[in-house]
Amino acid sequence: MKKLLLSVVAAFCITASPAQSFEELLAPVHSCCERGNRAMEAKRYAEAEREYREAIRLFETLPDSVRTQLDEWNYGGYLRGEYYNLACAQSRLNKRRAAVASLAAYVDCGNCDYSWMIEDPDLDNIRSERGYAETVEKAREQGDFMWILRQAGPYDSSAPTDSLPRFRYADPNDRDLVRVREYFNLDSIAGSGDELSKIRNLMHWVHNAVRHDGGSYNPDSRNAIDLIEVCRKENRGINCRMMAQVLNECYLAMGFKSRFVTCMPRKMVNDCHVINVVYSATLDKWVWVDPTFDAYVVDENGAFDPGGSGADARRASLFPERGCQLEQRVAPDAETLSRYLHGQEPLLPGMLRPERVRHRNLVRRQAPGLLCRVGSGGL
Repeated sequence: MKKLLLSVVAAFCITASPAQSFEELLAPVHSCCERGNRAMEAKRYAEAEREYREAIRLFETLPDSVRTQLDEWNYGGYLRGEYYNLACAQSRLNKRRAAVASLAAYVDCGNCDYSWMIEDPDLDNIRSERGYAETVEKAREQGDFMWILRQAGPYDSSAPTDSLPRFRYADPNDRDLVRVREYFNLDSIAGSGDELSKIRNLMHWVHNAVRHDGGSYNPDSRNAIDLIEVCRKENRGINCRMMAQVLNECYLAMGFKSRFVTCMPRKMVNDCHVINVVYSATLDKWVWVDPTFDAYVVDENGAFDPGGSGADARRASLFPERGCQLEQRVAPDAETLSRYLHGQEPLLPGMLRPERVRHRNLVRRQAPGLLCRVGSGGL
């Protein structure tokens, strides 16, 4: 059984009744979710099944406009977690046919957690049931990211580039970049090692210098110095785009050619992820790095890889530093990392699914708090 932390973009009142907020409308649904969770943890599976069924029934009584908006905000399935947990309860009750049907409803919501589904002990009872294999295969097409990448065709390097805007990289002697270099003492941060170690060290520093907060508003002033200072002053975080902006200026200040890149999901949803691409003269390649998750792309031998070279890119995986924090839900030991990341490390999560990386709306191990919660979300 997995808990799904459902994050909605906002909790303002724009629903069926002007006097009702989403929290008020969804309170009965959430109550059922909570009771179902407690029953599952206590192994009272029949009670859990009743509560999850009731949560789904109550949600379906909401106005169509409300359900549609909630589903859109949650990538197609506000109650995907209830369907999944219902399948787990039914599996434990030996209601195998019903469990497969509930699991199929979960997968139909989209954005499913394939890697956990295939190992969750709550579902062991239905592995051989008719329809299970087909449901898992459908889930794989959504959530087995490395498999999806390996099915991808090569990059089209023949596309014309004449229409692309011309630009130049800022000179490291630019007055503003010199100030960034001196203000943060970037020479000390980058260290005296080789080029690749400097690229990594700068990424690590940005990751640790500011806290990631995908639901935060963007400050008015968005240069590296002001972004870090406002985080320190207000004890706040910034989103992935602002973190990439900070790292981009640090790379430019140190003489690296660098850009930040918006990664759109394979299936369009109202979300994205932003990373950096920095040029390595040592490798004669562009390298993808992600300050939000302290991660960079390696090839299958563990060597720094650009993630943009055709077949090599499809074989590459994210190398997690310090466990990519993993929302600090787990200790970053090797066994845990392999269990959490295997099959879930696309060349950057935002390219195939929105957050993953926390990003959001995932069925997670030991997710704290309520199963359903109206609050801020995003990258």
